[in-house]
Amino acid sequence: MRLTWGISLKVTYTDKSGKKVEQTFSTEEEGKKLKEKLKALGITDAKWEW
Repeated sequence: MRLTWGISLKVTYTDKSGKKVEQTFSTEEEGKKLKEKLKALGITDAKWEW
């Protein structure tokens, strides 16, 4: 069971085609993996909300 106590964990960024993307995640570990993935894709405008 994952509890975030109403905390919004999400990242918004612009993908390669210019589309705005909002992606949510449940844990700090998922966030770290997502951050690495976005870095590998060359995403530079990611805005993180923890």
